Amino acid sequence: MKKIFTIFSAAMMSVLLTVACVEKEKTVYYPDKAVAPVLEEIAAPESSYVLVEDSLTLGMLRFSRADFGMPVAVRYTLYAALDESFANAKAVDNIDNADSIFVEDNALNNALVSLACAPDKPVTVYFRIGAQMRGDGLNIEVDPLYSNVRSTTVTPYNAEKTYPAVYVVGDPWGWPDGTWSNTEVLRYLYSYAEDEENYVGVIDFGENRENHGFKITGGMNWNEGNWGVGSETSTEAEAPSIVLWDDGGSTNINNYSEYRYYNFHFVRSTLTLNVVKSFNSVGISGSMTDWADGADIVMTQMLPDQRFYADVEIETAAEFKFRLDGAWGTDWGGSFDELVAGGANLTVEPGNYRIYLDLNNWDEPVAEISVEDYGTPVE
Repeated sequence: MKKIFTIFSAAMMSVLLTVACVEKEKTVYYPDKAVAPVLEEIAAPESSYVLVEDSLTLGMLRFSRADFGMPVAVRYTLYAALDESFANAKAVDNIDNADSIFVEDNALNNALVSLACAPDKPVTVYFRIGAQMRGDGLNIEVDPLYSNVRSTTVTPYNAEKTYPAVYVVGDPWGWPDGTWSNTEVLRYLYSYAEDEENYVGVIDFGENRENHGFKITGGMNWNEGNWGVGSETSTEAEAPSIVLWDDGGSTNINNYSEYRYYNFHFVRSTLTLNVVKSFNSVGISGSMTDWADGADIVMTQMLPDQRFYADVEIETAAEFKFRLDGAWGTDWGGSFDELVAGGANLTVEPGNYRIYLDLNNWDEPVAEISVEDYGTPVE
């Protein structure tokens, strides 16, 4: 059955409310008549492109604009895959209302790392453009239009995986330079699903939480999202969920001050900010502390990755677990390779270690132990 979507303009809705007898004007979207973008040939597809950090090796890719048959904003996303099915494609970058996109080596390399490509080994990479209809008040689901496929050979470099992020800035950490500039942001919510829709992370409001107002932004300037409190945002203290407002006139978010740490989940399309978990401390409890209440080895949050760490001296073989707020209501064990909520005790041989715990992705916490890092300076 053919889908037909109808979109009414705000102006027409106003007329309909005041003049009931006026025939409804409407814009109709016919999916089968929409025109997908066309990706032009890569400049030298027969070449083998060797990626270099902070470079633009592939340069610019050009494409024709999509035509949805109506005047709407369109976001174009460049996808990379290792086969033409694009079953496991990764987004490289996106741009709005354009007909070309610069391929940054860092972004492409990160996509190839996500696809488990080995560093310094050439691989055939397939590219295509996805065009997504966008717009305020566009409450319909329209499938993206995908371009033709182009391919070339690319050699990635060795780098750690990074994820799309939004930025948290505000009073608890001081607006950089005493201004509303967010160019020195060091606190993030990450899109681990890489859908640039769902962002999560643990934010530290500090021991003194009297000044706790903050905002979220989509980039290193306020033009990519100025998400704060609007006229209809809930002012409930410790609200489990609030809806933000994207506007320069939005005010700071002041709902959260009871706890030091908050794991937030921000949904970009709905501007919904959810509290996943709130707590005051992360600690290590085990045989080295006699499992005693109040004796946890308290972990400290690092920047910029927001992991927790502690340097621990183990005199005899020990067992331990991670837990919140010195209690057993929320704890993790299992193994360093696979941390499990409520899991069995972790074990460690005698020695001096730095132990890490990453709770940013609450559903998939990650632990690590290092001999080399013990006692080294932390930013």
